[in-house]
Amino acid sequence: MSGGIYGLSGSGLDIDALVKKLMTAQRTGENTLIQKKTVVQWQKDAYNKVYDDINDFRNTIYQYKLHGTLNPNKVSSSNEAVVKATAGASAPEVSHTMTVTQLADGVKLTSSASLATPGTTVDKTSIATQFYSGMAVADIPKSIITISNGSASATIKVDPTGSLNDFVNQINGAHLNIYASYDSTLDRVFLGTTQPGASADISFAGSNAAGLSFLTDKLKLPAAMVPTGATIASSGTVKATTNIDPANQISTWFPTIADSTLKLTNSLTGKTESITINSTDTLKDVMSRINSGNNVMAAFDADTGQFSLSPSGLISMAKGEKLSSTATLSAAAGSSIASQFYQGMASADISPISITIGNGVNSKTINVNANGTLDDFINQINDSGLNVTAGYDSAKGAFTLTNNNTGDNSTISFAGSNAAGMNFLVNQLKMPAQVGTLSIDGSDQGAKDLLTKLNMPATFNSGKATTSTCSVTIPLDPTQTLKSQFSEFATNSGSFVLNMANGSSTGSVTIDPTTDTLNTLLSKINNAGVSATATYDSSTGKVTLKTTNGGSLSFSGSDARGTSFLANTLKLHQAGKDAAFNLDGMDLTESSNNFTIAGVTYNLNGVSPATSITDPTPQKVAISVSNDVEAEVTAVKNLVDAYNKILTNLNSKLDETRYTDYAPLTDDQKASMKDSEITAWNTKAQSGMLHRDSTISSLVDSMRNAFIGSISGLTGKYTNAAAIGLTTSNYMEEGKLHLDETKLRNALTDDPTILDKLFATAGTSTVGADGKVVTSTPTQGIAGRIYDAITTTMDKLYQKAGSTAIASSDVSSTLAKQLTDYTKRIKDVTTRDNDMEDTYYKRFNAMEAALAQLNQQNSTLASMLGTK
Repeated sequence: MSGGIYGLSGSGLDIDALVKKLMTAQRTGENTLIQKKTVVQWQKDAYNKVYDDINDFRNTIYQYKLHGTLNPNKVSSSNEAVVKATAGASAPEVSHTMTVTQLADGVKLTSSASLATPGTTVDKTSIATQFYSGMAVADIPKSIITISNGSASATIKVDPTGSLNDFVNQINGAHLNIYASYDSTLDRVFLGTTQPGASADISFAGSNAAGLSFLTDKLKLPAAMVPTGATIASSGTVKATTNIDPANQISTWFPTIADSTLKLTNSLTGKTESITINSTDTLKDVMSRINSGNNVMAAFDADTGQFSLSPSGLISMAKGEKLSSTATLSAAAGSSIASQFYQGMASADISPISITIGNGVNSKTINVNANGTLDDFINQINDSGLNVTAGYDSAKGAFTLTNNNTGDNSTISFAGSNAAGMNFLVNQLKMPAQVGTLSIDGSDQGAKDLLTKLNMPATFNSGKATTSTCSVTIPLDPTQTLKSQFSEFATNSGSFVLNMANGSSTGSVTIDPTTDTLNTLLSKINNAGVSATATYDSSTGKVTLKTTNGGSLSFSGSDARGTSFLANTLKLHQAGKDAAFNLDGMDLTESSNNFTIAGVTYNLNGVSPATSITDPTPQKVAISVSNDVEAEVTAVKNLVDAYNKILTNLNSKLDETRYTDYAPLTDDQKASMKDSEITAWNTKAQSGMLHRDSTISSLVDSMRNAFIGSISGLTGKYTNAAAIGLTTSNYMEEGKLHLDETKLRNALTDDPTILDKLFATAGTSTVGADGKVVTSTPTQGIAGRIYDAITTTMDKLYQKAGSTAIASSDVSSTLAKQLTDYTKRIKDVTTRDNDMEDTYYKRFNAMEAALAQLNQQNSTLASMLGTK
C-alpha cells in the first residue's frame, strides 16, 4: 500500500486515518469469511478429536471379541522353583504333571586362565603389544577365524594393530547371536550364544591354523572341548578330504555302483548318446567315451576334485559374418594350448580335440595339437581352404573367426566337431554359440547313482557346464591312515600333539598321520587317562566325545595342527542343550526354557529334585489349570468403566451449548480486549461444535442397543447383557452401564463360557452385491456390534473431516474442501480490498500534491504583488 501524506499541502488531513475509516466497511466481507473459515476449522478439529477417542475405545472393545479376554484361565504349580505356568484361553481345564531333567542352555566359552603371565605387566594397546611383544607386525601370523552358530557364520581377520576389544567388537558385530566380551580386570575373554537349545552352537571350523592358535594359545579358549557333564559330536558327517583319482577303477571309490548305461541328451542337437559304464572302468574311461561323441563334454579338475558335464553347442557364421571371443582370453604368448587353456592337466589327460569346419558342400576336420600354440591352430584354420580367417586380437585378448564367403549358400558350420572340440571353441576360446540343455532321462539307476556320488546336482544347468557341487572325495575309511584320508596331511605329514585335561587328570598323545588312522587316534584319546570316551559312528559319520566322570575335557595347549584337525576336519563343536522334561508321562524336549504346549505356557526354572534321599526318582510337579472367575469379573468391570467414559465424552459433545452470537474474534476486536475477555469469548465461540450431531448421536444409540438386544441364536436364561447383570441406566444418566457383580458371578458359575457367547459370537455373515461382507447385527455378540458401529462411524467422520493423523495433508474430506474454498475466497477478497486501499492512497496523494502546488503558486503570486 502507498503511504499517506500528512501536512504536505498544509491541509492538516491524516490520510492514513481517512483511508482506514473508508476501508472499515469494505473489509467486513473479508472478516466474515475468516470467521466462517475459523468455525469450520474448529468443527474439523472437534470431529478429529472424536475420531481419535472412539478409535481408542474400538481398540479396547476389540479385546472383548477375543477368547483370551473373556475366558481367562489361572494356573497353579506345586513347585514354582522348578516350573511356573500360565494358561491361555484355549487351555483345557485339566491338571498336568511334569518332571524336569535338564534346563535348556546355550554355549559358554571362557579363557581357562589369565591371558598374561601372573605378575607381569602387559601393554594392551594392541593385539601385537599384548600377545606378540617384540615381534614386528609384518611377522605376526595372519590369523583368520571362522566363527559360526548353526548356519550363520562369519570370517574375521585378526588385526594385530587393533586392540583385543576391537576383536571382540568384530564378533559382536557379526550378528551371529554370539556375544563376546573381554574383562580386563580378570584378563579373560568370554564367549557365549544369546539363545539356548541344541541348535545353539559355537564352532571355529574353517579357521586357519594361526587363527586357531590365537584362540587356544593366546586367548586360552577351548576350540574343542567337552563341557562339564555334556557330550559333543561332529556338526555334520566327517568326510575324507582327499580327492579321488580318476585313473583308478570306479569300484575302488564307489563299491556299490553297478554296471549301467548313461543316456545323455542334448536338446540343441536332438541327439541321445548311450554311454556304457562298467564298475571295472576308471572315471577316465567313462569320460573318454562321453567325449568321443560330439554331444557332451566331460571333464575332471584335478585341483578342485570336481567333475563336470557340458552340452556341446553348434557354432555357425553367415556370409561375411565375424565372431569374436565374448571374454578376454588368458593370453600367454608362445605357450602351448595345454598350458594356456588347460592349466594343471597333463597333455595326455586332455581329451582329443577335433574340430570340423564345413560350408554344406565341403568340410575340413582339424585335429588340435594340445602341445601346439594358439597360432598353430589359427594357421590350421586359415589353411583349410574354406575361405575362413582365424586370428587373435592381442589388444582385446580375443580370438576371431571371419566367414569371407559371399555366396547365397556360404554359411560356415562347425557341426560334426567332437564334444572336446566344441568345448574348446565355446568354453576355452569363449566363442558365442547356441547351447543346448543336457538331460539324463532314460539312464539306468546305476548311472544316476554314479552322478550322485560325483556330487552332481539333481538339475543340470541350462546351456552351460554343470559342475559337482563340491570336491569328489574318497569315502572315509577309519582304518586307513590319516594321510591317505585327509588332504591336509598330504604335504605336511609330521606328527602333532593333543594335550588333554579333565579336572586334575592330564594326558598327552602324539599322532603320526603317516601311520595313525582315525580309529587309532580315537583309541589314543580313550587311553590317555583323562576319563574320556571318543567314538566314530559309521552310520551317522560323526565323531563323539564325552567324559566318563561328568567332568569337562579340554584340548587347550594342543598343537595348532591338532586343534585344526579336531575343529575343521572332525567338525567337533560345542552345542547348547535343549530342555528335557516329562509331561504327563511323555518325554519331550524344547530348545527354550519357555514354551507353550496345548495352551499352557511353561517357564522352567530348575531341575526336579529327587523324591527322597533313598529314592532318586524326580519329584513330579502338579500343574492345575482352572477358569479364573475373578479375572473375568475384572475384565467386565474394566469394560463398563471404558464404556461409560467414552459415553460421557460423546454425550458431552452432543449436549454442549452452541452460542451462535459468539463469532470468532477479528484481529481488530482482539486488539481492544483483555486476555481474560478473549479467553471467555473464545470458550463460548468454540462451544457446541458437535451439538446434536446426527452421526455421533447414531453411534451412541447403537452402543446402547448393543447391550439391550438379545443375541439371536442363544438359548437358555443368558441371552442378553441384562441376564448377567449388565444394564443401561435411565435417560437421566444418558445410558450409562451398571454392573451387578453378584449376578455376573452366578452366571459365570452356571456357564463359564457365557461371556464368550454374549460378547464374542461372530454372527451370521453374507456377501452383498458389492462384494462386501455384511454381518447380521441381531446374531452378533455385543463386542462385534459395538466394534462395527464404531467402524461405520469412523468411516463417516473420516469422509467428513479426515483424522488427526492426516490433518496436515487432508484435502479430500468435506470440511477440508470447505477450508480450501474459504482460503481461496479470502485471498480473492483480500486482493480486491488491497487494490481499493491502494487506489484511495493514490487519490489522496494526488490531492495533496495538487494542493501543495496550488499553495506554491499562491505564494509566488502574493510575492509578486507585494513587490509592486
